[in-house]
Amino acid sequence: MARVLIVDDNVDMLEMLRVMLQRMGHEVILSADGKDGLTKAVTEMPDLAIVDVMMPGLSGYDVVRQLRADRRTANLAIMILTARGQPVDRMAALEAGADDYMAKPVKPAELLQHLEQLLEHGSQKASGKIFSVFSLRGGIGTTTVAVNLALLLRLAGETTLADLSLNAGHCALALGMRPERHWGLLLEGQEVTVEKLLLPHPSGLKLLATPPLPVRAAWFSEDEVQALLEKLAAQAEYVIVDTPPVLSPEILRILDLAYGIFLISGDDPPGLQTTLATLQVLQDYRSRISVVINAPSPAPHPPLEALQKVLKMPIASEIPFDPAQVPALRRSAPLALSQPETPLVAALKQLAIQIIGPQAK
Repeated sequence: MARVLIVDDNVDMLEMLRVMLQRMGHEVILSADGKDGLTKAVTEMPDLAIVDVMMPGLSGYDVVRQLRADRRTANLAIMILTARGQPVDRMAALEAGADDYMAKPVKPAELLQHLEQLLEHGSQKASGKIFSVFSLRGGIGTTTVAVNLALLLRLAGETTLADLSLNAGHCALALGMRPERHWGLLLEGQEVTVEKLLLPHPSGLKLLATPPLPVRAAWFSEDEVQALLEKLAAQAEYVIVDTPPVLSPEILRILDLAYGIFLISGDDPPGLQTTLATLQVLQDYRSRISVVINAPSPAPHPPLEALQKVLKMPIASEIPFDPAQVPALRRSAPLALSQPETPLVAALKQLAIQIIGPQAK
């Protein structure tokens, strides 16, 4: 007997599935909306979840992403069962993290066959979670956020920091590392595995470094960058990607794979203008975007409420100007390690809590 969670706002569908599954001897947990379904997934610990797509509040895709992002439910077998039956809907369901997809109306015998297969084999989506640190504006502190956030996460689980900059990124420098191996070797066609490219940091963090010189050759294709990140996610609980500041198809693929996107913004007019434009272009990603305000100077800054009004969305974290950051960069001593009580680290801990959950406190 298995415990099956059904998340669907259609009362008739809930009742039909309940009766069908109980006749098979399964215990059934019902939920009529996404938020309640997420709560029951944690408190009831089901073996399988059947999730509708079109629901008030959180969509089924959002529910699946959050289930995969929470390590307590990351390995849960999940089926999307929806009235949306186009090929693009199947692709969206699988990309969100579902193990299986079926379109309504569905024959009971076919549904039961799919459920039995899921219960027998479990989820095939078990892997680490990818988070993109991103901004279209350079010099806004994406690397500082990526490095320190990755160092905080490594306290909760195995973490890999992937520096995908095409212009000789600075993650290795910030960590005081001299990378002899980097992902550029893959572009050169060298026979080397991704695992062999990972550099261990004394803290326990692993780094996938960028080449020491700007990339002049063709970069990874969309499929290649996806394969790279999936290999990283297969061996780490958290993968933080310092993401290049462009919106090429390859970078959009990174955002497609990300369970969360930390969009770094300044609070000055140019910074806010860039962030507004980015949010407009990335409308389809808004449910996974968390805006992070990074103060570039000690000058007075607009109140948080005013910034949220301008951006028309909540701000996940406001990183204050921290005078300790400049000497930390010069010493290659990230504040998360050298001065963990500083305001910058305190703000980034809020992002870590979003990823890990309240236990990160």
